[in-house]
Amino acid sequence: MWHTDYMQLDDGRWFICYLVDASRFVTAWGGFPEATTENAIAVLEEAIKRYGKPASII
Repeated sequence: MWHTDYMQLDDGRWFICYLVDASRFVTAWGGFPEATTENAIAVLEEAIKRYGKPASII
C-alpha cells in the first residue's frame, strides 16, 4: 500500500511524493511550483514505472 504526501518548501515549491506505507520508502518524488492533480499523477506514473502498480493507494 502506498500513500502520497505533499509539503510546501521554504522557497514556495511543492514537494510531492509517494511512499510505501509500511516502510516509508519513497518510490518517487518531485518539486513543483503548484500542488496540482497533474503533478501528483506525473509522480505516480514515475513510481509505477519504477516499481509496478501498488495494491492500493491511500
